Amino acid sequence: MTTFKTACFNFSLYLLAAGLFLSPVSVWSQSEFKVPALSGPVVDEVGLLSSGESQNLSVLIRSIRQAKGPQFQIVILGSLNGFDISDAAIRIFDQWKLGNEKQDDGVLIIVAPNEKRMRIEVGQGLEGIIPDVIAGRIIRDVMRPYFQKRQFYEGLSQAVGQISQRTSADVALDPSVN
Repeated sequence: MTTFKTACFNFSLYLLAAGLFLSPVSVWSQSEFKVPALSGPVVDEVGLLSSGESQNLSVLIRSIRQAKGPQFQIVILGSLNGFDISDAAIRIFDQWKLGNEKQDDGVLIIVAPNEKRMRIEVGQGLEGIIPDVIAGRIIRDVMRPYFQKRQFYEGLSQAVGQISQRTSADVALDPSVN
């Protein structure tokens, strides 16, 4: 019986130590990531895009929405502050309440250039049309090649166009982007 009590005591100490070790990291990460203010269809905290490029993307995004397409939002973050990009995307998506409430048709393109991370997050209403595998393919085959050439506007506008085509939003894409 003494061995059983010792084992239980040791296990309790292990759980306590693990909880003390892991909790501060988790609390620190969550408290350090702040969702930026929603100021328009494109939120660029680092100036990755010129003002003209940001404005052109905003016009494209608004035209998609007017054509009954999904609500797009692009956010370019200065830092994830140790947060996983998918957790940050969900936090932003939820706080900004993207998409139509009934259709849940929001699309968030999140870029963290300092960490070299990108993600496309979609509302549940679009998960069948843009599953993670398609979103990953758009990042890998469309966005990343442009980003590697430092053509950020082109990568983002092409990604918006690809998603828009999949969601059947009939809008004219920017003709300057091939």
